[in-house]
Amino acid sequence: MKRILLISLLMLLVIASATEASKWRWPGETVVVTTDERQSATGIYPRPSNTDEIIFEDDFEGAFNWTTHDLTADPGVWHTSTFNAYGGSGHSWWCADPALGGYRDDWYMALNTPNINLSGTTNPVLSFQSNYACEGTAGATAPYNGWDGMNIRISTDNGATWSVLGNDVVDPDYTASSLYSFGYQHGEGPNIPGWAGDSSGWHEVTANLNAYTGETVKIRFAFASDPNVSTITNPEWFAWQVDEIEIMDGATQIFYNTAEDTTGFQNINVQDIGGDLWHVEDGYPTAPSPTHILRCGLVGGTYNPGMNNAVVSPYIDLTTYIAGTVQGDFMVTGDITDPNAFPDVDYWCVEISPDSGVNWYNVTNPWGNPSGTNYVYSDVPTTWASFVESYSVGNLDFSEYLGYVCQFRIVFESDEDPPTGVGLEVDDVWVEYISALQHDCGCTALHIPFPTSVNFATQGEAEYTNLGSNDIFTATAHWQVQGSSSVQLPPPLTLSVGQSVMRSFDWTPTTVGTY
Repeated sequence: MKRILLISLLMLLVIASATEASKWRWPGETVVVTTDERQSATGIYPRPSNTDEIIFEDDFEGAFNWTTHDLTADPGVWHTSTFNAYGGSGHSWWCADPALGGYRDDWYMALNTPNINLSGTTNPVLSFQSNYACEGTAGATAPYNGWDGMNIRISTDNGATWSVLGNDVVDPDYTASSLYSFGYQHGEGPNIPGWAGDSSGWHEVTANLNAYTGETVKIRFAFASDPNVSTITNPEWFAWQVDEIEIMDGATQIFYNTAEDTTGFQNINVQDIGGDLWHVEDGYPTAPSPTHILRCGLVGGTYNPGMNNAVVSPYIDLTTYIAGTVQGDFMVTGDITDPNAFPDVDYWCVEISPDSGVNWYNVTNPWGNPSGTNYVYSDVPTTWASFVESYSVGNLDFSEYLGYVCQFRIVFESDEDPPTGVGLEVDDVWVEYISALQHDCGCTALHIPFPTSVNFATQGEAEYTNLGSNDIFTATAHWQVQGSSSVQLPPPLTLSVGQSVMRSFDWTPTTVGTY
């Protein structure tokens, strides 16, 4: 593995453009990044020169120890539970991941009742007890006025099609008339109503079913979320609970369920299945490590629409590391061309989990800081290039998770447009530990603006970081072009632990070449 820093006059640092996004999977602001100028594998490819240990590396030429996960194919999560049960005892139906205590991003989960025969009824009324807490309606923009939420639906054809029971028959009214989660995220379009926010406890809901007398029906309790905030970011949001599901026709009870009997109920994930396309593929002689690569795409073709597909690394044990930095990178290429404007685009991202996949955090926003920024990538280098150096905001830094056992994953999401590219291709993944000496200060980033030309002065920047465990006073910074004398960058550096400082320098190349 190369450990030298090459500055090429023709292959220079990428300055990416960014557009703000409104709704994605993490707390904090999310920004989509694209790249127009990229390095090749022999361009800028910095790796710290004081590496102490390679913790993890994989060139996909041997056994495949990663796992793949089609996030659109998660099983249904409705189940009976004693958690916060109605009446204080027994069971209630709960739409939640019990390990999390609530819901995740990008869900569409449904609980369907058995068939209920309404023949011979004259005034059937559905009632049930409801208790919910999820993302509220604040900040939603037209044509939507709510984000995550839930509603009740009815089917007269054994579940082949469903209709939302609207405010004309439902009491209390839905708190949003057009939910983003159902409408945009899951493709049902605007004007899908639902309850959102916090019900502040158990309460009764009724729905008049007069329009369905003489029919055999199923009732659906549907819950949907978008890709941004969820219980992961707001632990108090426990999603949705229902109990005491009953249909009465006057004094005659037609159907009754208290969640103590699950017979005939269906717990399903309503999302369209995007497919699990991550795999190791042979036949790439020009790959960074020929001839196998990790690829998200159909063999010999493109990829699927509607995907949310993750490939998850083996565990990376950082429990023995208490100081220093842990950084990584990988080589990436491919094509995920999408002609639409953001946010209706295909994109990919990198996430880290310190808790066996219970929570996943964008690599650019450790621990999901609500005031942080999460970056996703809506294109891919057209030739093999370093992830870290292909985007101005790309990184694979585990340093915030020292002391934990971590995994990272690469997630590729596609919208409903027919894809035209080959998908995402990855090779040469590595993670390394760099020790923190008591007085350890180094250049951690070097920026050369584009373009540079012979005999024209250009101003570069070097970022110096205190990687040690003690504050540093009066350290001397230098820069040097290979084959030339070192040049000091005054004044001396004074850096507290973890602090970085930028220093600029002028450089005039006199000949064409690689420096």
